[in-house]
Amino acid sequence: MSLLLLYPVMTLLAAVSTDAAADALFQKHEWAKAEVAYQQRTAAAPDDGVAWLRLGITLVQLGKGKEAMAPLEKAQKLGVQESLADYQLAQAAALAGDKGRALAILESLVEADYSPVGLPPEQEKAFVSVARDPAFIKLAAAMEANRAPCKQGDGAAEYRKFDFWVGDWEVVDKAGNLVGTSRVERILSECALLETWHGQGGGDGRSLNSWNPGQRHWEQYWTDEQGLPIFFNGSFEEGELRLRADSARRNGARLFRRETYSKLPNGRVRELSESSSDAGRTWQTEFDFYYVKKAAPH
Repeated sequence: MSLLLLYPVMTLLAAVSTDAAADALFQKHEWAKAEVAYQQRTAAAPDDGVAWLRLGITLVQLGKGKEAMAPLEKAQKLGVQESLADYQLAQAAALAGDKGRALAILESLVEADYSPVGLPPEQEKAFVSVARDPAFIKLAAAMEANRAPCKQGDGAAEYRKFDFWVGDWEVVDKAGNLVGTSRVERILSECALLETWHGQGGGDGRSLNSWNPGQRHWEQYWTDEQGLPIFFNGSFEEGELRLRADSARRNGARLFRRETYSKLPNGRVRELSESSSDAGRTWQTEFDFYYVKKAAPH
């Protein structure tokens, strides 16, 4: 085989080797060496968006803000992790002394509900030039609220209004007869409630419940072994969570539903379920259940 024919193969092998080497240096935070490796990589593969992004991040870590901008903008054009590229661009702009651009990018990221995966913004060395700016302090706090919206920030309280339903329960009817058991737990960084239902006579079900901040209402997705999922939404009124659903029977007949959850004395919870087959003119009670906390094991 001639050297001419071998050349494309040798070039490909060199590119693969450079990729692995560059990524290894990046992971080890050997930034100076990683810069050289990614410069070679992007020259050999100009459509490799990840390489451009990592080159930009590497330059930011080296404090080379102006140099980092072009690689990060290239990564954006190639559609690679655009929010991360934006965040790195904000750091690059701050390093380059362009405070206005840095703050404008951060503001757009906050509006898009972005939160950094790594350090909080105020701990990033690239932002040292804007660290005391009141606008930056406000934006950094908003990003941290985006990181854990259900635990901190002005909107966290809305996510916790249904916490009175959390627990391990025995569920009884109005006469006190056991109809099932339920476990309700906080999941997903406390942003949602998951109910696991077991009927006394058989039949399992699950519901996922969460506050939707954009729609300003609560949502519940219920499904069970009957294979007829129901999607509810609603809000708290007079201390009760009142949910509504426009659903259908298996044959397609329209069926309106409403669920009401009420916090009762002694830590109990009432769930009243009603349905209407005449577009809400009349309502029938489907069940009226009471959740009673299970006794702690001895």
